[in-house]
Amino acid sequence: MNHRPLLRPLASLALATLCLGSAWAQTLPYELREASNRYPVQLITGKDCRACEPARQLLVQRGVPFTEKKVDTAGDIAALRHLTGATSLPVLIVGRQQVVGLVSQEWNSYLDAAGYPKDNRLPKNWARPAPEPLGPAVPPAPAVPSPAPTSPAPEPTDDPSRPKIRF
Repeated sequence: MNHRPLLRPLASLALATLCLGSAWAQTLPYELREASNRYPVQLITGKDCRACEPARQLLVQRGVPFTEKKVDTAGDIAALRHLTGATSLPVLIVGRQQVVGLVSQEWNSYLDAAGYPKDNRLPKNWARPAPEPLGPAVPPAPAVPSPAPTSPAPEPTDDPSRPKIRF
């Protein structure tokens, strides 16, 4: 069995969330800010994934600023398959490249190539954004429309039995 991670370029630009917000990036040292702007890092994890916590810790210990997306619902799973083609977790996305499965040497080589420092240079007060769902938010159930008000039936105009006088 081949345990080599799947490497595939991202074809979809639907992962617009990879781009770092300017306020978030402005708090980073220059070297990290440049790497983050050119090759933003995203980690896709799941709640029952044994390799996801070690994957997160690898990024935290190295001091890589990243966003995290969670796969918890059927919609998240569908989004994972659509956006990455992956069926297993964790998924590391560096710029437009993705690596499926945790292989520390492979992950570190992609982070090195993207220009991320090998040692943690994040500011002490830096806080990682909270994980968000990967898939679209589930829309609220549609409200049951109230019955339309009934309008009175129009008066017939050609009824010979009705008087022609109107008040």
